[in-house]
Amino acid sequence: MITHLPGRVSRPGGAPPRHQELREAAAQQLLRSVQVLRRILKQARAAAPAPDERPLSDAQFYVLQLLTDEPQLAPGDLAVRCAVSDPAMSKILNVLEDQGLVARHTDPANRRSVRVTVTPAGQQELARATRAWLANLARALDPLTDTQLQEVITALGHLASLGAAADPA
Repeated sequence: MITHLPGRVSRPGGAPPRHQELREAAAQQLLRSVQVLRRILKQARAAAPAPDERPLSDAQFYVLQLLTDEPQLAPGDLAVRCAVSDPAMSKILNVLEDQGLVARHTDPANRRSVRVTVTPAGQQELARATRAWLANLARALDPLTDTQLQEVITALGHLASLGAAADPA
């Protein structure tokens, strides 16, 4: 029988746990953590924006991030990367374009194709929204001790490495 304590897995008699047992215990902890992460993200999202700020939806925020990382994407490519339908992406882009945060341009190499880019105003809005998200997330993590925060940073770093290794590039 395996004993699961916060941050530790042990076997009877002090024998070290096997890799499979550690993997299963980590998977169980990750599943429990998903609920906590959702609650933290909801709390961060619910923080009231300043009166002059227009809050971005999660989808709008993600589209701006994608376009900052990879300018000149086609609307269909954005839809695939955001896992939404083409009509849903069109609505997202319409709102962002109406706010002056993105622009659509005809692709000079293929006049039937459209490319989307982030405008300077979109870059500024993404920077503002990112700062707000980070501040709200930091406040949500405030109850943790310095040691716990370091452990979170280390664990999330491991997960980020795992995610980067799984990304097809």
